[in-house]
Amino acid sequence: MPNRIERTDNNRMLPVDSNTSSTVHSQVLKDIMAEVRASDSNALTERWADRDLEGHAGFALFVVKVASRCNLNCKYCYMYNLSDKSFRSQPKLMTDGTARLLIHRVRDHAYEHGIPDVSFLFHGGEPLLAHPSFYRHFVGLANAELQSIATANFYIQTNATQIDRDWIRLFCDLGIRFGISLDGPADVNDINRVDHQGQSSYGRVRQAIDLVLSDRNAPSLFTGVYTVVNPRTDPLEVYDHFRQIGVPAVDFLLPDGSHDLPPDAYTSVGLTPYSDWLKAVFDEWFTSHRSGPDLRMFRRVIGDLLGIRLPVYNMHMMGHIGPHNPNILVFETDGGIEPLDVLKACGSEFTKLGLNVHRNDIESAYNSRLIDEYITESRRLPTGCQQCEVRDICGGGTLPHRFGNNRRFDNPSVHCADLLDLIAHIRSRVSEALLHEQLPPGIADEPVGRLINDQITLHSPARPLRETKRHLSEAVS
Repeated sequence: MPNRIERTDNNRMLPVDSNTSSTVHSQVLKDIMAEVRASDSNALTERWADRDLEGHAGFALFVVKVASRCNLNCKYCYMYNLSDKSFRSQPKLMTDGTARLLIHRVRDHAYEHGIPDVSFLFHGGEPLLAHPSFYRHFVGLANAELQSIATANFYIQTNATQIDRDWIRLFCDLGIRFGISLDGPADVNDINRVDHQGQSSYGRVRQAIDLVLSDRNAPSLFTGVYTVVNPRTDPLEVYDHFRQIGVPAVDFLLPDGSHDLPPDAYTSVGLTPYSDWLKAVFDEWFTSHRSGPDLRMFRRVIGDLLGIRLPVYNMHMMGHIGPHNPNILVFETDGGIEPLDVLKACGSEFTKLGLNVHRNDIESAYNSRLIDEYITESRRLPTGCQQCEVRDICGGGTLPHRFGNNRRFDNPSVHCADLLDLIAHIRSRVSEALLHEQLPPGIADEPVGRLINDQITLHSPARPLRETKRHLSEAVS
């Protein structure tokens, strides 16, 4: 049903979702307004028309594939269960010698480009299959090599099945921030996240989370839970589960896929299955007065709608929504240098460049066609997105989700209709809350307050979804 338009007191036109009959009172929005008031009024979100497409400031986030194998067999995993099987030719674990060489390559690259902050994300496979001594060696050496050049930050993404008090102590000793993958309660999580015998992973992961949250120091390093949306499940059951167990934040991720191999929900669930699921969670989160985890995807969209880049920690979404910074480089267990690892979803050995830290420096990557595509296409909107109403918020979707063999990355996201529908819904709810509650006292007279009033009217109501589907079909044909 189309949106109706109501006029505010200052004569600005704001859209209101006609399916919503009650006034929206949002504590979430009040909290965000407080952040906006305290923020720099010049912290504008980046608009595509203003993006600098020349040059590259260097790579600053390095994904270190500590292990090429995993003790789980998640059905949607881009590493093992989509198009790419190159893990089979990789060493199972990275050696200390390879780690030492990659740290030297990163040190030289950071010096060459004047990069002040370097982040290492330990990844896999399952990175906790490596011995704890690997991390003590790596972190100690990286801090020593980079101390006069850049600040080194360390993160790990784990399925948490190996976490015990010894691992927690190591994270605390080394200052490694960590995220845990979990899809919800046992009946939801174990649809896709099982071991190689098809057995549940939930119990071990839940035990690890409880252990982390009961520790005196670990919660400050625990960045939250990363959850792949399954539209066949109950969204409120999943959200309420995370609220009950007390995780600090949840990142909802869209399943990986491309136009050549789209997620199967599009053929079996509905027109916008992921948006429908996420909208139910958003409405509960946005209007509830109960405390719960920070939902960073939604906070980012709200911030972008308001024209402000809110301080949202998000190491792992890596561009599902919003303009993308192509500053990620991957090191495989053998020392192979590759672009964004999720590009493995685009095809077999898609990310292989023939480069390796044992014989190449990082600057060599700039000679690769795929690295050039990664940098260029991450900064450029697909042709079919350039006139879209929500292009500055969606950003065309993450790069692998755009891929199709006919036009490479010059396609709207395979999740285009979902992203458009979700952003339009969030915009309507935020607009209605602003309309009825107005801005906090005094903020309307500040530059940020004027910015909010201006930015919230920039995007007209989203085109009907069937038109979007037709537009998307034309764009990728």
